[in-house]
Order: sequence, then structure tokens, then C-alpha cells
Amino acid sequence: MDFLHTIDIALFNFLNGTISNPALDFFMPIITKQNVWGIPIALVAITGIIIGDKKTKYIMLGVIFAVGLGDHISSGILKPLVGQLRPCKELAELQLRINCGGKFGFVSGHATGTMIMATWFGYHYKKWMPYFVAFALLVSFSRIYVGVHWPSDVLGGMILGIGLGRGFIYVWSRYIIPKIGG
Repeated sequence: MDFLHTIDIALFNFLNGTISNPALDFFMPIITKQNVWGIPIALVAITGIIIGDKKTKYIMLGVIFAVGLGDHISSGILKPLVGQLRPCKELAELQLRINCGGKFGFVSGHATGTMIMATWFGYHYKKWMPYFVAFALLVSFSRIYVGVHWPSDVLGGMILGIGLGRGFIYVWSRYIIPKIGG
């Protein structure tokens, strides 16, 4: 485990410090804030539920449920269970660009949630998949850059998010589509 943590530290130091520059120092604290992207996404989902067709309503309800479950698993179960300290709680030298947050970091809830959305929306809106994935990768990277997550926290969150997203797609295609006739 020490060897893997050594790799985590080296990669973190590179992504958090070595590549630092004024443009990223300005942009990453903005993109990492859930309110910047979460509120518009929530408004789109709510609008889809209110005025969308039957399929759109199910897609939007599905993403809300999937992201909520992902947040519970990542922050409510895995973080306390694994107990991995955030880099901003462990390292004396780092570039901390936002508030450190809670004590534990594995897995990143931001990485989990954005990968669930990328997987889910990419399945339903295939031509937009590269943009959804790029957005999820950008938010995930921002968590390391601002100093609040190890690369392993982010990678774990991304894997969890893809897995949960794929699980919801399976349930969708097996149980929901036959019921709504899509």
C-alpha cells in the first residue's frame, strides 16, 4: 500500500503543483464548485420532468435518482468506511485553492456524480457523449488541482460513477423501456 500511496503523492504533486499556472488557478476553483454546474443541470432535469415527453421525464428522473444514490454511496458509505485522508488533511505542502472539505476523500463524490451523468446522458444522447465525458473529466481533474482529492480518490469515483451509470442503464433498458414503450 505504501508504494501505491507514493505514486498517488507523486501524481498529486504534479497535478496540484508542477502544472500550476494563473489560468488554471482562476478556472479550476470555479469549475469544481457544484453550484456552478449543478444548479443548471438540476434546472434542466426539473424542466424535463415538467414539460418533457414521457421518455424525457424518465431520463431526468433516472439521473436524479442515480446521482443521489451515487452521492450516498460515495460520501455516506465509502468515505467513512475507507477512511483515506484528503491530501489537504495529510500534506503540509500543497496548493490548496478552496476550502479543504471533510476529513476523508475516497471516493470523490464529484467524480462519481459527473461520471454517472456522463454515462447516463451519453447513453440517451449519444452524439453528445464526448461533451458529457469531457465535462466529467474536467470536474474530476479540478478536484486534484484545487488540492482536495488524491488521484486515487478521483479514479475510484470515476469507476464507481461509470459502474452505477451502467447499472442504471441496465435497469432502464430491461425494466423501464418495456413499460413506457420507448
